[in-house]
Amino acid sequence: MESEGVEAIFQRRPGLGWAACACVLTVMSLLTLALLWPLRNLVFTGANDFLSYYAGARLVGTSDLYNPAKAQRVQLESAGASSQTLPFTRLPYFAAFLWPLGKLPYLAAYACWQILNGIAFLLFLRLWPLQPVWTARLLACACLGIGWSFANAQDHTFLLLWIAASLYLLRQEKPLAAGVVFALCAAKYHLFLLTPLILLRRTNWRFARGVLLGGGVLAAISFLAAGWDWPVVYARALLSANIHGKMTDAPNIHGLAYSLAWGMPGKLFCAAITTALVARIARRGTFETALGACLLGGYLISPHLFFHDTAILMPAALLSGVLSNSELSRILALLLILPIPLAEFILPFPEGMLISVAILALLAAMQREAAPES
Repeated sequence: MESEGVEAIFQRRPGLGWAACACVLTVMSLLTLALLWPLRNLVFTGANDFLSYYAGARLVGTSDLYNPAKAQRVQLESAGASSQTLPFTRLPYFAAFLWPLGKLPYLAAYACWQILNGIAFLLFLRLWPLQPVWTARLLACACLGIGWSFANAQDHTFLLLWIAASLYLLRQEKPLAAGVVFALCAAKYHLFLLTPLILLRRTNWRFARGVLLGGGVLAAISFLAAGWDWPVVYARALLSANIHGKMTDAPNIHGLAYSLAWGMPGKLFCAAITTALVARIARRGTFETALGACLLGGYLISPHLFFHDTAILMPAALLSGVLSNSELSRILALLLILPIPLAEFILPFPEGMLISVAILALLAAMQREAAPES
């Protein structure tokens, strides 16, 4: 199915396009449900990552925001379930945004959160501004990581919305506002470790100022919500060994280095290669391809990663490969959105092998075709 044909048909008949998106989304939802069927009770009852968010919503404004014992008590009293691996570990502003949900009973709050996630995903589909639009929408609906994010009550759909809204505002020639919106991606800053590379571009100063302005507002909210010493308390909470899972199982270079017995030198080498490739693309490519490369590289080197984080590969691949003139880049991008995450999950490949190799290959192809902006 050629994207130009899809674009032509769905541009003329957008209702048919949305119906196709709904069909693809239904199929992927059923696939996700089938893969997660042994864990269905956790999904339906909300005994997943929402336990952490709800604890943060209830504890924000107190000195116990990052107190694991208090979080467990809130979870047990509100949801009838708790987990030592799910204390609140987001920035304080995130808890402040969740504060209204903390005023609701747990199941009502969980239902509202999932509805908000659904709305965010629909807004992402609606706002995505880059051609081919309908192909991008169909691929987004086919992304397994999105379904995984919903099942675990994660907030990746909001990250997708902030990215799409930023790109939309840039197309409207509002770079300052685009930067302010993009700052909201700090909710999962560990996936955006390389985005400072695009802020240093000479053509992006107004966008960079917007990011700094938005970040300053979020920092102010954080200090108001958690007190002047929250950075120290927060850093101490992040050192907990319980919150990061087994990075040896992570679907990026951490899992890859462990599987191949490379150790820390191997991780550092892969991280250096990744950063060098992304830096070259960010310096020479368009803003869109630079952002896609930063998202790919950030995913690859992230020190805190789970399978639901593969959701971020979808906009990264749309920016990196679908827009590319290179056939190889387009193929690798499609593989990252569709079969590779699924194969990585259900087949006995070494942890991180397929995704890491595909991302590195895509970055290498991108840097070869990157050219200075005119």
